[in-house]
Amino acid sequence: MSAFKDSQEAAFRRVIRQTIRRGPFTKSEREVVLAFINHWFQHRKSTKGVVHPGRKKLANKAGVSIATVKRTLALLRDYGAIDAVDHLEGLHGNATEYTVNTVALTDLCAKKKSDVRVYGGSNDPTRGRVKMTHRINNVVKFPVQGLRTSGGAA
Repeated sequence: MSAFKDSQEAAFRRVIRQTIRRGPFTKSEREVVLAFINHWFQHRKSTKGVVHPGRKKLANKAGVSIATVKRTLALLRDYGAIDAVDHLEGLHGNATEYTVNTVALTDLCAKKKSDVRVYGGSNDPTRGRVKMTHRINNVVKFPVQGLRTSGGAA
């Protein structure tokens, strides 16, 4: 056996991958998370824990669409499993740079599927039908008496 297979690093990688496989993800989300984590395992030492895989690259590795990658990365960001640290817009060849929080990732993987939600995506109960202005109008108090908004809130 090689020294790597017996190392703590190899054991750590096995535990993280097993945790992800048992997590509350759909098959395509699981493939994206595994592709992202494998990319992180491969590059984290040379980049000091910061990785910047492109969405297209992850989609090709996982065999899913770019929209699935975007939705899955949003899920991981919402639960704190990954943190975007630079190039937040990720335009023109500048992929967003991420750090991975393995504790938050294992906490996410321990949740039930019914408890994991991505707001604004396919799991959003409103399915994007409610406009943002209506949400804001219900919160904002207008100083002028009798001013009505299109959302019906006064």
